[in-house]
Amino acid sequence: MVISKKQHDANRRNSQNSTGPVTQEGKAAAAVNAVTYGLRTRKLIIPGENIADYWRLSSSLEAEWRPETPTERLCLEQMSVSQWLLARMAHSEFLIYEEQLPFNNQFDRLDRVAKHVTRLERSVTTAVVDL
Repeated sequence: MVISKKQHDANRRNSQNSTGPVTQEGKAAAAVNAVTYGLRTRKLIIPGENIADYWRLSSSLEAEWRPETPTERLCLEQMSVSQWLLARMAHSEFLIYEEQLPFNNQFDRLDRVAKHVTRLERSVTTAVVDL
């Protein structure tokens, strides 16, 4: 979508008002955005997870699929990361139920987890098809 120069200038002026989170709580939440969202996070393993478990998963998938080309290795990495994040989403879902939140809050959180699960499952399927 192409925007006018006037709109572009207005967007630039408005962006000067956005300074990001101000409170310590907001800063802490924003600090984990790169870990929380997307397949290519800067840190795949978060506190409470074990890197050795990830390498076992990755090694078992590599032994099963035996990638030979760089493209096949990328697909295998996509599959490994997606499977790892799917396990994290399953654990997140468990924690949401454990919190015993009011129904609306619980439903909203579970809905967000379900959307992430759908994307990750699609990523695994795509990686398998590409291998």
